[in-house]
Amino acid sequence: MSDRGRGNPACPYLGLEDDADTSLAFPSVWNTCHRSRRVVSPSLQHQAEYCLSENHRNCVAFPAGQATLPLPHRLRASRRRTSLYGRSPFRGLVFVFIGILVLAGIGWGLWAQGYILPTGTEIPSLTMTVLMTPVPTQTTALTPTPTSAMIVTPKPISTGEAVPKRQLDQPIGSDYQFVIHRVLDGENLNQYAAKYNTSIEAILMVNYDFKTPLWVDALVIIPVGFTNVSSLPAFEAYEVPRADMSLKVLALGFGVSLKDLRYYNAIGMDESLQVGDWLLIPRPRVAP
Repeated sequence: MSDRGRGNPACPYLGLEDDADTSLAFPSVWNTCHRSRRVVSPSLQHQAEYCLSENHRNCVAFPAGQATLPLPHRLRASRRRTSLYGRSPFRGLVFVFIGILVLAGIGWGLWAQGYILPTGTEIPSLTMTVLMTPVPTQTTALTPTPTSAMIVTPKPISTGEAVPKRQLDQPIGSDYQFVIHRVLDGENLNQYAAKYNTSIEAILMVNYDFKTPLWVDALVIIPVGFTNVSSLPAFEAYEVPRADMSLKVLALGFGVSLKDLRYYNAIGMDESLQVGDWLLIPRPRVAP
């Protein structure tokens, strides 16, 4: 554990989920960001580079003066939390005890029904003669009854929730189209370039703060059908967290042009955002 009082270089917003003033002194999924609008765990790499060092003042997620927003998805820890102390050592004993009780119950039931007799009980010998008299069988002809076939037409089930318009792996944009893809195990940039008819150089140029090598669950923005991206900005993927978020508020929070935000995401003037929509946030291109 670490506290904030002894020259600790960690970010003052880093803490445990239920104790904002205390954090682990090493990268861990139990460290959470209380600067984010929703308390989540930053990725272990981001904790090592920023949260647990003096470099937290240059945090790429929340620059100085920026409004409070959800932590970008690419900076969140991808693994689920497990128990801090591992599995309970008594868990196996509980299952053994339950098994003993079940076996004891089965044995008691068999004894009560006479299948298990006390030790020393003599079993009398019984002789039984059974005379089997053949009984004539009667064959009844069954006439099949026609059944009425009922055709049921399935009806769409309405969940009451709006379906996101811009999902992962679906083209976004009009003049220039891109897809936002979540990296799967074993994938590489060569595969993306071949599948979407683009180039590795174009993919690297349109991704803001691109990290190599590729990590599973990382988000990659891929141009669809073109390679000349010299006139375009870099982009960052962002998932809309709630339904009442407007495009204007989002543009102000990220410090980007509302016009560019509408253009690159092909969003009309009267169109509203849906929870779960994935957007392209235009960013200044970082010089190599």
